[in-house]
Amino acid sequence: MTKPNSQPLTLTELQEAQPRTILRNGIKPFNGRAVKFVAVRGLIEDWAIYYGHICATDTHVARFGTKLIFEKDIRAFVECSQDAFEMYRY
Repeated sequence: MTKPNSQPLTLTELQEAQPRTILRNGIKPFNGRAVKFVAVRGLIEDWAIYYGHICATDTHVARFGTKLIFEKDIRAFVECSQDAFEMYRY
C-alpha cells in the first residue's frame, strides 16, 4: 500500500521498502494532460517515477511508463527529502 502523497518520501522509507514497491501514486497534470504516475523503488535502494495513460493500472505504468528525468518534474510529482532525491535513478 502506498503512503499518502502529502508525506515526503524519505531515505529511511526508501531503504525499508522492498524492491519494486510502489512508494507513491496518483494523477497529475503534465504537458497539458492528466497522467497517472507511480514512484517505484528499484533493486538497490534507488527509485524512479514513471507516468502513463490515466486509465492504466499502477502496475502497467510501473512496467511500461515513461520515466521522469528532469529534477523540476520529479519534485513536482513526489515531494521528497534531499537525501531521498539523491537516490533517484535517471
